[in-house]
Amino acid sequence: MAISNDLARGLKKVDKDLDFMMSCFVEVLEQLDHKDLAGTLPWMGKRKLRGVQIFSYRGVQAYSIAFQLLNMVEENASAQSKRLREDKNGLAADPGSWGRALNALKDAGLNDKQIAKRLNRIHVEPVLTAHPTEAKRATVLEIHREVYKLLVRRENNMWTVAEQRAIRDEIKVALERLWRTGELYQQKPEVQSELRNINYFLSKVFPDALVSMDLRLRQAWEAAGFEVARIEHPDSLPQITFGTWVGGDRDGHPLVTSEVTTRALNLFRSTAIAICCERLETLGQRLSLGDHLQLPPPVFIRQVQKHAAAHGEEGELALKRNIGETWRQYINLVRLRMPIVEGELKPGQHQSPEGVIADLLFLRETLVEV
Repeated sequence: MAISNDLARGLKKVDKDLDFMMSCFVEVLEQLDHKDLAGTLPWMGKRKLRGVQIFSYRGVQAYSIAFQLLNMVEENASAQSKRLREDKNGLAADPGSWGRALNALKDAGLNDKQIAKRLNRIHVEPVLTAHPTEAKRATVLEIHREVYKLLVRRENNMWTVAEQRAIRDEIKVALERLWRTGELYQQKPEVQSELRNINYFLSKVFPDALVSMDLRLRQAWEAAGFEVARIEHPDSLPQITFGTWVGGDRDGHPLVTSEVTTRALNLFRSTAIAICCERLETLGQRLSLGDHLQLPPPVFIRQVQKHAAAHGEEGELALKRNIGETWRQYINLVRLRMPIVEGELKPGQHQSPEGVIADLLFLRETLVEV
């Protein structure tokens, strides 16, 4: 009965949100003088079907956007239903969740020490691919992401009527951009365009998803009654790496040459460096710890001085930017030590990810100490 109620609630939300999103889309089409086409859209009551319009370029585009909106509202409703189930029944409510898996291990007689000992041996590697009929332009994916965020944002009960109208207008503006941009490729995607699409997910989607996954594991661990300290260290968590056929399918794709693979690897490398630099900048903004409120450990101060000296004038400038905030100074220096995308490495710059990881683990130790 509880499942039926949850399902009914979810379906009701899908209907409500879909009606809202489709009404926004219909208004956009009508304002762009596509009133006849707007009348053919699904889920809008009585439709005036016109085969020529439906199977025209614009007709196919309209239906493609409509079904994308359906995907968005279903995904959002599913996520909200999942949160409600977890709120009522705990983190083990969903099959396949960390909560369910940890409870099953506990019921099998394993304790947290035994589970933690094996947890970091888990290594998962999703392998990405691209199919011409499924690929979407990175520009279109970005607009989809924007529309979805606006859909989620409007659910907040704090908004006034005027603010709700403003969000609705933002959704319509995004939908008009999507309509004018076009979802369909004008020609079969080449390897380079497939690489851009894969890179979109690697740079815009997966970094936040990985952070969320670690958080979910720790929440489920605590909810299972296990000792949180056993999985606090990053090395105690499962590993996730990403592989891809795109740009590397030398056996199955005649256009993937050694030069294409080299470009792909350089693209992924530069993306990884850019993500790290962006996250380090954010970390530096947030890590505003004053030395007068908590004394930095002596070994930390020595390390900062050592790194600054290795970078000469740039190191001195890194220290001058945040006087009295040693942790921020350290982040400035870590950013200097990041490898560059092209050209020769300077003295003190890392040649491998392990060096960057070591810097961050050392930073973590100093924060734990204070």
